[in-house]
Amino acid sequence: MRYLAWLLATVFVMPAYALTKVDIYSTEVVVNSEEPNADEVARQQGMLEVLIKASGDSNAAANPVVKKALGNNSQFITQLGYTQLNGEQALRMTFNSEQINTLLKQADLSSWPIERANVMVWLVEDDGRDRAITWEHTNSEAADQLRKEAKRRGLPVTFPVGDFDDMTGIQPTDLWGGFVGPISQATQRYPVDAVMVVRAEGNNLRWTLYDQAPDTLGRNQLELSLVRRRAVQPWRR
Repeated sequence: MRYLAWLLATVFVMPAYALTKVDIYSTEVVVNSEEPNADEVARQQGMLEVLIKASGDSNAAANPVVKKALGNNSQFITQLGYTQLNGEQALRMTFNSEQINTLLKQADLSSWPIERANVMVWLVEDDGRDRAITWEHTNSEAADQLRKEAKRRGLPVTFPVGDFDDMTGIQPTDLWGGFVGPISQATQRYPVDAVMVVRAEGNNLRWTLYDQAPDTLGRNQLELSLVRRRAVQPWRR
């Protein structure tokens, strides 16, 4: 999972086209009633989740300034209440945006805007016998992990719905081979700002990030700075 987290971290260096406004200052955390001071633990976890979404730094908890602030989390909370999350009791928290951003400055951590680029994810998985595109409704461990890490970091991601237009508009071979034309055409129906093609083969994961709008893919193929490619092995822990 840490490799998928690293993969998504690269999206933070992309230029933001500001199509999607993300609620990075609110979160819901399940309360473990068996833990001592369960509510306090949940509040600290919620504040840490907000700091990670606001900064993009998954190691924020190690920052000494953040550690101290987590112990005074009530000073940062503007709304607090109980809710249900997956059938369990949880705390719904909203934190003061100005105070969170001030804390990030004090901790010398980045502060990212709430308007963020929406990334289209074309995930192709090779099981050793066949290659298949992972649609929005596909039961996929890799896709579930990617969504989880994206949510944790406050990154909007879109998976193809897998309807007739998708299935007839692009093939696994197009994505696996990195053919920009079909990728561009298949993605233009989605309101996204960038395109990520991920190839999962066994324990290996390779990806290509096109940090440009779908309708401009292929126009500047010689400008390699527009395309970032990485190979990661393995993608599972």
